[in-house]
Amino acid sequence: MGNLIGVGSADSGTTTYGYRAEGTLVWRIDARGIRTDYTSDLLYRIKEASYPAVGDLGAYTVSYTYDQRANGKGHPTTVTDPSGTTLLNYDARGRLKEKKSTVSGFQFTLSRTFSPAGRVNQLTYPSGRTVTYSRAGCGCKLTGVSTTYGAESATTILENLTYQPFGQATGMGWGNAGSVVSEYDLNGRLTAANRGASMQRDFTYYPNGQLHTIAGTASTPWVNRVYAYDTLDRLSLAERPQLTKAYDFDSAENQLHTIVDASVSETYAYAAGTNRLSAVATAQGKTFDYDANGNTILIASGTNRVFTYNQENRLIGVSEDGNPLGTYVYNGFAQRAAKTAGGVATLYLYDFSGNLVCEAEGTGGGIQKEYIHHGRSRLAMADPGAGAVCSGNTKVCVYFTHNDLLGTPELMTDSTNTAVWEAAYDGFGEATIHPASTVVNNFRFPGQYYDAETGLHYNRHRYYDPKTGRYMTPDPIGLAGGINPYVYTENDPINKIDLAGENTIAIGAGAGSFIGGPPGAVIGAAIGAGIGVAAGYAISEPCKEDDLERKCEENLTRDLATCSALGKRDGKTAYAICERQAYARYARCLQGSDITPPLPPWGTK
Repeated sequence: MGNLIGVGSADSGTTTYGYRAEGTLVWRIDARGIRTDYTSDLLYRIKEASYPAVGDLGAYTVSYTYDQRANGKGHPTTVTDPSGTTLLNYDARGRLKEKKSTVSGFQFTLSRTFSPAGRVNQLTYPSGRTVTYSRAGCGCKLTGVSTTYGAESATTILENLTYQPFGQATGMGWGNAGSVVSEYDLNGRLTAANRGASMQRDFTYYPNGQLHTIAGTASTPWVNRVYAYDTLDRLSLAERPQLTKAYDFDSAENQLHTIVDASVSETYAYAAGTNRLSAVATAQGKTFDYDANGNTILIASGTNRVFTYNQENRLIGVSEDGNPLGTYVYNGFAQRAAKTAGGVATLYLYDFSGNLVCEAEGTGGGIQKEYIHHGRSRLAMADPGAGAVCSGNTKVCVYFTHNDLLGTPELMTDSTNTAVWEAAYDGFGEATIHPASTVVNNFRFPGQYYDAETGLHYNRHRYYDPKTGRYMTPDPIGLAGGINPYVYTENDPINKIDLAGENTIAIGAGAGSFIGGPPGAVIGAAIGAGIGVAAGYAISEPCKEDDLERKCEENLTRDLATCSALGKRDGKTAYAICERQAYARYARCLQGSDITPPLPPWGTK
């Protein structure tokens, strides 16, 4: 049959699997001895995953139903999990058009509409906010984004986008500022942004395409950056004003030292025969301990910080010297749906592509923050609770987000183009927030959300520790994620990202299109006189990003057609194996992986 029946690793222990005769998964037993049972329907689709009670962990079930309601045939239509229930509704063409989520007893609805060409032209958030996407020509290239909330007039986020033939944005206008222009070299790499403006940035690259320098103007030296890499393309130097860090690694990708401003400040040690970090030698010292699955369960450094995981190896609780810091709940889509920290409960809602779009209060269900995206680029944050702090608008504040080449936020501006939040990062993403910032922004590296209670970054399938540049748990996709299950982006966080904590993606210098921050942002005023950062470079391909979900669905349809033909020829077992591969390819596609090769070849009869 070729089914995987066991995986053994010095880092994550041994996990075994059991199957039915036709090849569908029945059970899994992990290195902690926890058995998870699965049931499937007649079409071999997972109906239920049952997790047992173990120690202090209560039993729970995640269930999936299919084919319900109008246009639901062939699709998952209801998901029930510890956070609540999600209803998925489809249009006549089988496209997911609406998510109705009940989280911690509160109901939220997110919906979308499509253009005649099949591209999303409007999203409606649970608060009633709408986000409209304007397009030109064939309807592919985005020309503008705007949002409307309640009785307020529409707020323009982006407008007048222009592009090169291969998709990079050459010009655009921010809704709170003037126009900006970007320039590229013959390899499609960004070489200049905001040419002639106070926030001008110039970029240089090594011959292999890795980013070398970022340079501002004589009046903005704080945005300057210099990066260097070792012979294996791993980050060896990250330099910015007031901070220089150097790194070195062993042959297994484990970091050995972090050298700050030319003096050794941290030395890393690992458990023999593994990639598990055992200690970091600093002034105070820090030690680590793990469970059988390789999950970090203790960090001792003056205090004892304890981490608790559920049966699916997801972090559900953190305490320090017995005092709770945070608790976390997840939905059936492997997304964090709720957390409680410092006595405050927060609920999280996601769009159709997995982007976080809303935060709500956990005690009353009121919307606290909303996020506006295009593709994977975060463009703005709306804060319905900010009230009178926004000039001329007592109902809602919209803050414009300006990102770096990878999509990491570095600056936020308000409707008057005044900087309200600013951050600078070290090589592995630890942020220094300017003390004059007046809003809170928890987004960090693409796909990551900062938890103030722990200092960790939630990265969907795992949590990332920017202090060590490593994940807290092994990669859930095993060797497919690389030889070292704990490292982040193959130790090249300047040129690569990991949107979901399990799949490194290289971001070419020419991959972006939304290039440019506001030309007149008040960098020298309340924020910027200190650390200062580069202008925003929200990266997104106008067609490829917006079409990602559609293209992945089209590929899935083709793959399932192949599976159907195979099943008719070779039987149900062959179909079941093929279908699992098709949905695994679909998941990788949504994360941005290249799935151009067809399904694995099948023998002929």
